[in-house]
Amino acid sequence: AALATYDEGTRRSLQFWSNIFPLYVHYRSVQLLNRDLGIISDSTAMEYYDQLHSKYANFVKDVTYKMRGFYLKQAQLMSTQDDFVPPAYMAWVKDTQDNVPSEFSGNEAREFCAKMLQEELGLKFDEIFSEW
Repeated sequence: AALATYDEGTRRSLQFWSNIFPLYVHYRSVQLLNRDLGIISDSTAMEYYDQLHSKYANFVKDVTYKMRGFYLKQAQLMSTQDDFVPPAYMAWVKDTQDNVPSEFSGNEAREFCAKMLQEELGLKFDEIFSEW
């Protein structure tokens, strides 16, 4: 846990798993009962999976949008796999292609870019962009 204080990758990984681990266990228990132990049939497992997809899709969306970065890119990648991603998840991952909420509000993006242009390149924003 001390490593998470200093290492962003470890911190983000712990944040991800603290959110997703209960879902993983839920999905994995169905897989265990079906594939590994043969206690439930494939059709019963599919019914359980459909219920889990409906239950967790919005939660996973919220976690993905909150964590952004790698997780958002994975959602964008999954959005191209209609034959792989369950419909409950596909309903929102398609939006990640071109409709992701910005981290910035109002004029913050313009101000951030202007500051970076000035600090990093010594350029004035208005000299580069005629409109924003």
